Amino acid sequence: MLTIYTHIIGVIYFTIGVFILGKRIRKNPDKSYAEKQSRIMHFLFHSGLTFPAALSFFYPGLKEFDKLLGFNSFSNIYILIAGIIILVAGAYFILNAIGGLGKQGNGAPAFKLTEKIARKGVYEMVRNPMSLGHYLLYIGISLIAGSTYLILGSVLFVIPAHIFHLKYFEEFELELRYGEQYIIYKKEVPFLFPRVNNLLKTNRSY
Repeated sequence: MLTIYTHIIGVIYFTIGVFILGKRIRKNPDKSYAEKQSRIMHFLFHSGLTFPAALSFFYPGLKEFDKLLGFNSFSNIYILIAGIIILVAGAYFILNAIGGLGKQGNGAPAFKLTEKIARKGVYEMVRNPMSLGHYLLYIGISLIAGSTYLILGSVLFVIPAHIFHLKYFEEFELELRYGEQYIIYKKEVPFLFPRVNNLLKTNRSY
């Protein structure tokens, strides 16, 4: 049960942190101040969401949560295959997003903030390809494990908490850092779900 408590506390702690830091940058809409708050947000994300998720693999193990809570697990070959496909898709978005941050933005996923907006490759498809990749990763792992607890926790709590972070903190912070360039980018590229024309454009750019 200890890991379950860390999941619950982590989501609450992260969500409260998003609200507080989001309020701060609205009261002090300064680029350098936004950069400092963004680094704090990276720490909140990894300590509140990434660490508890990683802990699940080791204690008690992904397949043990349903037993602890008395939930019915689900598992068959079709769900397993779907989970693997979703997991691979998530890894694709994450790896390409990390590469784009480094090559196009001269930054990294955590703490080293980008100097420019990454706009090519997966960033032509959606504005938040790394987040999309993480969501697919959560769902894919949950399906592979056949865990009711993990799939419900991911879809109902972890993913909504992170989307709140993107909408309430990150997009406002990026507008402060990049100004009109990011506002134009927001109008051209969808938030999380690719449009068909964006997919075609991305394929031509590779």
